[in-house]
Amino acid sequence: MTRFFSMHQSDQSESHVADHPSRRTTKLPKSDLVIMALGSSLILGFTLWVFHFEYRTALGLSESRLSSAVRYRTWTLRNSLQQSQDDVQLLAEFVPTGDLLAFANRSGTTSSPYRASRRQVVGLFANYRKVYEYAAICLFDSQGHVLVQETGSAPWPMVIQSREFQSVLLEVLRSRHYVAALVPASGQELALAFMAPIDAESANQQAGGPLGVVAVLSPLDRELLPLLKGRGATRSGETMLLQLQGAEARYVSPPRFTWPRQGARDLETDTLLRAAHSAVEDHTVFGELIDYRGANVMASMQKIPALTVVVVGKEDRMEALANLFQTERLEAIAAAALALAFNGMILLRRRTAVAREMKTAEESLRAAKETLESKVADRTRQLVGLNAQLHQELGERKRAEDEVRKLNSELDQRVQDRSAQLEKSNKELEAFGYTVSHDLRAPLRAINGFSKILLEEYAPQLTGEAQRYLRTVSHNAEQMGQLIDSLLSFSRLTQQALHSETLAPTDLVRQAWENLEGERRGRKVELKIGDLPKCKGDLLLLRQVFVNLLSNALKYSRTRDIAKIEVGSTESDVYYVRDNGVGFDMRYQDKLFGVFQRLHRSEDFEGTGIGLATVRRIVQGHGGRVWADAVLNQGATFYFTLTSATSNTARQAFETKGMQ
Repeated sequence: MTRFFSMHQSDQSESHVADHPSRRTTKLPKSDLVIMALGSSLILGFTLWVFHFEYRTALGLSESRLSSAVRYRTWTLRNSLQQSQDDVQLLAEFVPTGDLLAFANRSGTTSSPYRASRRQVVGLFANYRKVYEYAAICLFDSQGHVLVQETGSAPWPMVIQSREFQSVLLEVLRSRHYVAALVPASGQELALAFMAPIDAESANQQAGGPLGVVAVLSPLDRELLPLLKGRGATRSGETMLLQLQGAEARYVSPPRFTWPRQGARDLETDTLLRAAHSAVEDHTVFGELIDYRGANVMASMQKIPALTVVVVGKEDRMEALANLFQTERLEAIAAAALALAFNGMILLRRRTAVAREMKTAEESLRAAKETLESKVADRTRQLVGLNAQLHQELGERKRAEDEVRKLNSELDQRVQDRSAQLEKSNKELEAFGYTVSHDLRAPLRAINGFSKILLEEYAPQLTGEAQRYLRTVSHNAEQMGQLIDSLLSFSRLTQQALHSETLAPTDLVRQAWENLEGERRGRKVELKIGDLPKCKGDLLLLRQVFVNLLSNALKYSRTRDIAKIEVGSTESDVYYVRDNGVGFDMRYQDKLFGVFQRLHRSEDFEGTGIGLATVRRIVQGHGGRVWADAVLNQGATFYFTLTSATSNTARQAFETKGMQ
């Protein structure tokens, strides 16, 4: 405060000098102005040159980092595609495959050589599909008709009959070359189709068109997308897969960040898709683009011609150049300080000249200055007391801040400890899932595969009892594999985040009923859907609830001439699925929703005991409750709610009904 009053006194002195009649009016000479302008221009020009050099350097580092990541991902994807190509070529070169096509063309499908070759081909296709986890393996004749079809689930036969798949098949028959292509699968998913022709020479036939085609199908999210996963070295780093479709391109891998609103994409601000056509095979292409979020990004891309796809690695421009911007700010401050110092020296030199002229005038102001300093001294003493009081208050506030900081530190440590425990538990769960998925399923596949080989190739040398034992081993191995897959699917429910939205349960029931077409084929089934109120929840998970409950109703009403299934709701928004099946004993209802718990023999009704446990896990994840009511040999009804409030109301209503 003393300094403040001294400056105030100096300002008053200068004001007094300005009014003094003896003071001469001085102006800054033009030579000084020219020197100041020239010096400032040189400093500005040098700073801009440094900015440009550092920008090119930072751009080069970003290009090197992204290009290296894209080259590695491209190399990994090409290796995976090459392995699949080798598998298809091996199946196409398998001698019984060509013989099967030749016998079909020459002697028809009823001859003994045809049936013998078909058994060998079917066995090889089945082993390949299970060992290498392909979705489907098919053999087509020269007319595009299916001779052998080994599929893992219901959607894949529909994929094989799709227009896109048939178009690729005709292209292979016409060109007689191996082709790998992306074809639509179920929903929005894509599948990889690998097709290789079987020439007449491979089957010792006369030269001509191909005898047929071997096709292998594999889901894109299992074959290639896992190779793109893994966060980059930056917060916004992302690796994506784009498919080229004529003059357009589209994303085929799920984005790391949330998609923008549809209106934003209508503005065609996504230059990343348009730039995908400039990607080449032998090296990466780098540039500054705008991605699907409308954000400016640094992107590097490389083309994989085998699939007409482009691997893109990108990161936000602000993050890639963050260090550069920070450095440039510091350099700008330094340049501004240098310019101010240079101009200050010029002004100081001129100030010195003016000071000499003002020296005589300062003598007349000394008396006024002494009077002002006396007043300043009195004010300073008052401020000293106020400063002492302020220091005391600041000390108390500092002690309070230290206590708060200590408490925050302890709280942060607790949060870190809890986070470490949770992370350890998640890693142990992931390790367990990996062990089940790889270490347990691999020996089961080997047991099943070798058992089938023994039955197919050495059956005449084995007794009937030995063959029965081998079939039992193979059946139990397949059943164990199904149990492992069901357990893995059940465990993944705890890792899946809920995406809540307003849903129409009636649509979910119809979709689930369509998915169960294979289970009700050849049966008389009556389905009645009541008025189902709308709800909020995860679309995929709630559809799985209806799939499991309807499948359960179809299974246990199998013994009825006409299966009657009803889906409805009560006044308290409780959904239910009722059937006229075999029912169950209510004394054992506590075991109904347990993992691997079954109330009927597996010889009578197939299953793994996971379906109802999955229903309970999903319903509880939505904050609801699930229970059942049944009468033995008269049917069963499964009830569930989706909110805790509805669950409590429903429970009270059913308890009151039971008391009455």
